[in-house]
Amino acid sequence: MRKTCMLVMLGVVPLFLSAAEVYRYVDPERGVEYSDMPRPGAERIFIPDPPVAPPLNVRESPLPDDRIANLPTGTALAYSEIAIADPLNEDTVRDNAGNLIVAVSLNPPLQAEFGHQLQLLLDGEVVASGTSSHMALNEVDRGTHTLQAVVLGVDGAVLTQSAVTTFHLHRMSKPQIEKRKRAAKAAEDAQR
Repeated sequence: MRKTCMLVMLGVVPLFLSAAEVYRYVDPERGVEYSDMPRPGAERIFIPDPPVAPPLNVRESPLPDDRIANLPTGTALAYSEIAIADPLNEDTVRDNAGNLIVAVSLNPPLQAEFGHQLQLLLDGEVVASGTSSHMALNEVDRGTHTLQAVVLGVDGAVLTQSAVTTFHLHRMSKPQIEKRKRAAKAAEDAQR
């Protein structure tokens, strides 16, 4: 949240500065000062207008049912690499809620404009699909699991698939949580 606020401020502040006059003054006791108020000995600073990026073309959902009619002409590139980038093979993930973000590495990037979709399999079952290379899984049971990523064409045919990755999810069971609470309370009581 703090990073988001800082990025917003860094993006908004130049807009206000470009509209205002800015002055630089060197104070012998306090060093360099910047102000929007002129004073004797202050130097006016020119601040150019910030560059404006074109708006992003973000698609909220997969292509509509008539996606075949709207596909671009031309040929999609063949995928040369696909892999589960996070978690890595044999990684141990610790999350008591069983939440996991899976990152898929794909070269070239997913060609959604040709109707391609990314599908994620957990233990051989489809658990997520879409056009994002990062997918969130929730309430995954503790234990050892497998992940595999698959790219599907507009007709549902498999274009490429990753190797199967194994990961281990550790979640504390209710008895473990209660045991830790009792141990913490006993330690607290012993210190009194």
